[in-house]
Amino acid sequence: MVAQPKSPPSKPAAVLPDLYYLKERPKKWNIRDDPITWSNWYKHIDWLHTPLLIGIPSLGLYGAFTTPLTTYTAIWAIIYYFVTGLGITAGYHRLWAHRAYKASRPFEIFLIFASSGAVEGSIRWWVRNHRAHHRYTD
Repeated sequence: MVAQPKSPPSKPAAVLPDLYYLKERPKKWNIRDDPITWSNWYKHIDWLHTPLLIGIPSLGLYGAFTTPLTTYTAIWAIIYYFVTGLGITAGYHRLWAHRAYKASRPFEIFLIFASSGAVEGSIRWWVRNHRAHHRYTD
């Protein structure tokens, strides 16, 4: 006869502390809860985005001062500025965020490409944030 393995004894159900049922739970500590001092300032820096926010404009300034400006580059920069501005204003803002008008499919595609040149995020992200902005400011 083969011996049956014994099952482990059942553990009693975990008892949750009374704090679990309170509406206000204890807040977890975060570095933002501490004031910025000379000894902890580096902990308050967002080390992912700070180098990007400093490095990319620095590269742009370096390029602006070390690259000669040609007529074609100046014309392209002016056209690019106005086209991306149109994409954000007419596309992201008026067409998709406020639904102020209807656009044909080719014009929508043009606005998608024009606004993507402004590098302000996706249409969905921009529209959601803009609608949230109006929800709490108007």
